[in-house]
Amino acid sequence: MAEIITAFVWELLELFLAITGQFLVWALSLGRWRSESLRENESRVFAAAGALSFVREGQRVITSTGLVFAGLAFFHIARFSRAGLCSKALTALNRTRNGMPP
Repeated sequence: MAEIITAFVWELLELFLAITGQFLVWALSLGRWRSESLRENESRVFAAAGALSFVREGQRVITSTGLVFAGLAFFHIARFSRAGLCSKALTALNRTRNGMPP
């Protein structure tokens, strides 16, 4: 039973990362690139095995695996930038408590 729940949670996480990747491709490429539909497997026909993207009819297409990597990269960058901002804020707060300028 635990294996079934784990597989279900992993599928939900992968879907969330892929949807985040689709949004990133749409937002950052300004329409020059597009993402592969999650229901279709056009990368099986038009791309090499394991490709993260391919060109079809002059437009870059990001595969579903590429979308998952883009979503994962986004959340890693967000996590590390948040940690950096928190450490700077804590340093400034400690300096203020000790009577030093931030």
